[in-house]
Formats: sequence, structure tokens, C-alpha cells
Amino acid sequence: MWTYVDRHKEDAMLLVDAPYTAEVLHAHSGQLHPIYRPLAVYLTRLKYAPKLDQILVPKSRSASVSSQSEWMFHLLVSFAGESFTPKFAIQNSFLSFEDYAAYQAIAYLPGPHSWVLMQWREFYSMDMPLFVPHKEDLLAHSRFWHINLWNNLKSVPEENWMQKKEFWSRRHPYRPFPPQDQWSGEYVRASMYWSQSLEYLTWPFVQQFRGVPDLLHKAKSLNFAEISQHMSAWNQAAREKAKEFWISALPGLLTLDEVNAQEGSRRARESKQSAVGMAVLLFRAAREDSR
Repeated sequence: MWTYVDRHKEDAMLLVDAPYTAEVLHAHSGQLHPIYRPLAVYLTRLKYAPKLDQILVPKSRSASVSSQSEWMFHLLVSFAGESFTPKFAIQNSFLSFEDYAAYQAIAYLPGPHSWVLMQWREFYSMDMPLFVPHKEDLLAHSRFWHINLWNNLKSVPEENWMQKKEFWSRRHPYRPFPPQDQWSGEYVRASMYWSQSLEYLTWPFVQQFRGVPDLLHKAKSLNFAEISQHMSAWNQAAREKAKEFWISALPGLLTLDEVNAQEGSRRARESKQSAVGMAVLLFRAAREDSR
């Protein structure tokens, strides 16, 4: 990805999905790109519609994270007891978005399996109440993607993937990819530093919990319908902002003849046309949602 980004001779229209992603790309290429939140417009008409008196614990396909989810779920159920409501359920098979929408909330336990997770944005765009662990627990339980990536890169020459200090050190004391030794103080300091930009901890109305007892207390006491309404208002404001952006940007994108005269390449025309198609789709979805 960063090899493509670093091609200065080719025109590209690039929006980055998250602050952390932007810094990762900058650490490789020295280029900063604008950040644009994924709105998951394909879920515009699919919203939170709880029918089950249950909170779902999603399970990753990763074997290590999956096993953690299993034993943490059993611990949670043991603490809750048989009479506790709402009940907790663990995801044991494929679920459609309609299936997810039927739960009261979604609890990431022990935590999301990665620092950037599209599934989490999709749930948020559906106005689903979300539980995530507090920062310290989140970092302790979401480190497996670092471990797996380090293992996968063992046989790859470091110059092919290592982020460049000449770039990231201009803006930050630590590189975006934490050190290999997960038990070191450097790993903890770097992870705590970069957690400041994670969506789990910065987006509004996300319910953070400190351990199983706190999760049970909040599951019992929170008004999920009210939380969903707040999320819906924030999502709607984001879509309105997107609509305003594309209304102002589309006229420039649609002047293909002028752009083609300047660029004079088939690849550039196709790239622009693809961008226009994406922009039109987003604009239409935002317009329909606002009606």
C-alpha cells in the first residue's frame, strides 16, 4: 500500500479511514492524507432494532482471540448468575447485519482483535450500543495482531516493511507499529501513546468498562435506547457533513474533459470516473437518509 502511495508520478485520490491509518502511511511514505470516516452507507436503511433481551459477544476468526472470547464469556456468565438480565450470548456462527441488529448491545470481550476494525464502524453506523474495555485492558487484549504480524514478517527483509524513523519522528515520539517485545516498557509506552487516536476510545457514546463487574453493572443500568438515539444523531450529523462535502466536491470531479486534457491518460480517466461513481453513491445515500 505505501509503495503505491509513494508513487509521486501517478495521480491518486486517497482518503484515509482513521487517524491511526494516516500515521501508519505517513511513517512509510512521508505523506499525510486527509482522513474521512467510513460511513457504511450500505447500512443506511438497516438500524438498531432490538428484539432479543441479550447482549452479544462477537467472536473473531483468529484462534487465539476466539479462545480468549470463549473463556472470558464463561467468566462473564458465571459472574452474572442465572437470574441476570439482559442475558449474554456469544457468536458461534455467521450472523447477518439483521441478526446483529436484534441484540440489545454488542460487547467486545476481552476486546476488538485489532486497532482498526471495519466491523466496529458498521455496528456504530447501525446505532448499535457498543461496549469496549477501558484503555489498559483494550491494549492488553488487542495485541495479537501485532504478534501475528511480527511472526509473518520474520522472513521479510526489514527494509521492505519497517516504518522510517525519518518520517514518523518528525511528528511522534514512537512509531505507529509497537515494538516486538510486548512485555517491555517501550511497548507499553508506545501503545498507550497511540491509543489516544483509536476510535474505540474517542468516538462519543461508546460504553467503556473496567473489568467484568463494571460491564455487568453498566449492562444492567444503562438505557440502550437512549444511547442508540445519541449515536443516531451523531451519525446523521456525519452523513450531513459528507453530503455537504460531496455537493461542493462533485462539480470539480465532474469536469472530466478539462481533467483529461491535462492528464491525457486512460488510467487517469478511469481513476477519476471511479471516484465520481463512489462520490455519487455516497451523495445519494446521504440524501435519501436525510429525507
